[in-house]
Amino acid sequence: VRGHEGHKREDGHITVRLHEFMHALLKRKEYSLYPLGPYLQLRSDVDRELYRLIETQRGFGVNGDYEITITPELLATIGLNDRHERRVRSRLRKACEALIEADPRYLRAGVRKNKAGAYVLFFHRQKVVAQQPLLPGVGIPEARVAVL
Repeated sequence: VRGHEGHKREDGHITVRLHEFMHALLKRKEYSLYPLGPYLQLRSDVDRELYRLIETQRGFGVNGDYEITITPELLATIGLNDRHERRVRSRLRKACEALIEADPRYLRAGVRKNKAGAYVLFFHRQKVVAQQPLLPGVGIPEARVAVL
């Protein structure tokens, strides 16, 4: 690490101090990690926010299935404020297609009606055989982003 402007010295150590709030979250494991590579491949804000939302959910079943009802709260969470329902569903379908292209784990994703007649987002991704360690230096295959 080089010193600030005007300093010609170099040190080999960086000291980082976590705020108590961050440290407590890390200890309680109240954060979510998601792959950074696919996230950066997504172009629109809606695509990125949908990916972030889905990746931080813990509701994927053993078969890799996840379904969530499309509500005004969900749309506000991903930054989709359009009131025209057909346009919203079209944007969500496009975001699902982008998600599938960006992350090869996702096999299917889209919008459909459930048995109750409500529109839902559905996702099907590959089954997870074994979780990889999420600690730096222990074999992470790619960078991940933490959401607190």
